[in-house]
Amino acid sequence: YASGFDETDDYSDEQNCETVVVPMGYDRMVPPISDPFIVPTKVHIEHVNLIDTVAMFVEMTLQITMAWKDNRITFKNLLPRERKRINSNIASKLWIPLDSIIHYNAIVGEIRTDSYREVAAQTLSLPFTRADPYKTKEYFSYQGSETELQVTQRFRIKYHCPFNLIKYPFDRHMCKFKIAIKPIKGKNWTLAENPLAISFTGEKEIEQFRLKSSYSLTSDWIIGCLLYTSDA
Repeated sequence: YASGFDETDDYSDEQNCETVVVPMGYDRMVPPISDPFIVPTKVHIEHVNLIDTVAMFVEMTLQITMAWKDNRITFKNLLPRERKRINSNIASKLWIPLDSIIHYNAIVGEIRTDSYREVAAQTLSLPFTRADPYKTKEYFSYQGSETELQVTQRFRIKYHCPFNLIKYPFDRHMCKFKIAIKPIKGKNWTLAENPLAISFTGEKEIEQFRLKSSYSLTSDWIIGCLLYTSDA
């Protein structure tokens, strides 16, 4: 097990402390084999940055977290039920669902991605291979089907939103954004299994608008809905 502290003079202990074992022939462009393929997804709206009623868009800062399992890989150097961040070099070799996300009604060229991405693994069961006390390199091994991978990243995105101010100051505006994974023939996706897929903790008043409610519709995609009224 990799403790984070090297107990040898030459640091060989920690240098051999990789978390993910990627087999030969692994293709990071191909998703794991599972049908239906469940990718629990949470979208946290940190802030509504701008509402533009002339250009008809709303700009938001989002944090998206996705979880999945990949039965093609195995894990080691984890304790039972432990969550551990994965080295970015190793993470770059894995299929990650966030790379296949589509923001259906986002304005072209207006999706800005934070350069920092966190990828982690969390064991959900006991290891199928235990540490060998007779070996100098001791580790626990876990199957990919019993270990959850998680990715979190922030985005700043402009979404199309139609505004109709004819009934001002009694107007109501529904801004929707739809998130899905690129369709793959023969693959059924499930992005969320509960109505709590979207959360909002930002300011509820922006310019002349007030956020009245927010909710989500979930299935093989996530549709976020923000209901605004004029704050007059």
